Amino acid sequence: ESSVWVCIFGLIAVMSLLMAFLSKISSLGTYGKKIHAMQTCSCSDCEERRKIKAAKRCRFKDTVGVTADCDMDADEEDDFNDLHMANSIWLIGTGFVLQGTETLPTAPSGRCLLFFWWFFIMILTSMYTANLTAHLTLERSGNKIHTLDDLLLQNEYSWGLMADRNMEMMMRYIDNEK
Repeated sequence: ESSVWVCIFGLIAVMSLLMAFLSKISSLGTYGKKIHAMQTCSCSDCEERRKIKAAKRCRFKDTVGVTADCDMDADEEDDFNDLHMANSIWLIGTGFVLQGTETLPTAPSGRCLLFFWWFFIMILTSMYTANLTAHLTLERSGNKIHTLDDLLLQNEYSWGLMADRNMEMMMRYIDNEK
């Protein structure tokens, strides 16, 4: 039915939105890593970014005294592995056809969501396969008896009547009419 396909494509869209959203808000996602790098980096660019944030009164916690190598440049070059909307649609869509992709979520929330999506697809595929197998192997025996005359003229099925019932009276009158 078309409603099943509409629901499946709707679910793909919702899962893609969730995957992209979780990638953006997670501390282990792409943007979370950039924020962490900006909070902890000791290079002059990150220092300047922190000053701008402080001037706008949106400070990051625990940035004073923490030094590390600058990870901002490395994260900007790695946009291929970012789970933005297009990559999320590709990831969820390839999961639907039981394929894989190299772009996977790094955040635990995204990994759990992806696990449940793949588990759902596995169950959906199993149900489809079982339904198709049952449909193809089921012997189709059409009912050839539609009227009382069809019952009387056939020799494939044996039939009988209970004594002193309405059906017995009807059968007597049909025999007498013919």
